[in-house]
Amino acid sequence: MDIRRIGIVSQTSETKPDELARVAAALNLQVIRDFAPVWDVTATVQVYSRIREAPFGTWLIIVRDDIHAGDQTGFHRSKRGLPYAMVKYSHSWSLDASHELLEMLADPSGSELESGLAPGDSFARVDYLREVCDPCQSEDFSYTINTVMVSDFITRRYYDTVKSAGASYSFKGHISGPRELLPGGYLTFRREATRSGARWFDWTEGQEPRPLHGDPPPGASLRSWVDRQTAHPDFCGVPDGSSPLAEARREIAAEEEAREAFAAALEEEIEQVLAG
Repeated sequence: MDIRRIGIVSQTSETKPDELARVAAALNLQVIRDFAPVWDVTATVQVYSRIREAPFGTWLIIVRDDIHAGDQTGFHRSKRGLPYAMVKYSHSWSLDASHELLEMLADPSGSELESGLAPGDSFARVDYLREVCDPCQSEDFSYTINTVMVSDFITRRYYDTVKSAGASYSFKGHISGPRELLPGGYLTFRREATRSGARWFDWTEGQEPRPLHGDPPPGASLRSWVDRQTAHPDFCGVPDGSSPLAEARREIAAEEEAREAFAAALEEEIEQVLAG
């Protein structure tokens, strides 16, 4: 199994060193413990103060106050064969970073396809763009790792033809069957047509699939082409009063209290040891 090297670079004054370290540690654990066994790809996640400090070959997640992407709070691209992600800072930016990290690992080029049955009751087969977080992207289905909010993600069984007893379709189990979209979720797929060639569709939960215009440029990232034509919900600009965010903040407060108590006790013991 290949081990990718991921670097988080903050270009906003809003993030603090301890926050960056806490998010990097949580993402590192999410990839190794939760994601790698499902998608057969793993990575290490570190923090760098500048882009130029990251070793060559590092896949970067860059956090900024503004990423100039309209309503999107995160996206990933590829430059000279190296994927990178942009994340807009917010009080829940870790959820965006988790989302982009996992999708970047599962589909570095933004063009990987998975075959499956078309939406609805059709027996026709289509090709889905591999989007491992989009079907369950809402903060309502997120979870926390050491107080850090991270994204749920689909499993490989998500593209199965029929539902199977005991099968898991998303890591946290919120998705109950193949190709199901949770509230706020979406997918993109390609349907082959006999006369007019392939057509691409954007499918948002609760709506009929919407055809996209034209064809993706040869060799270009399908993800980038789709993003230019779609306006999906701002999945990680989490409302200040949301339950998942409130729970994460309670966990942070409890952890900080425990950490402070331990640090004080340890410092006292060290002084006693040094004093003889």
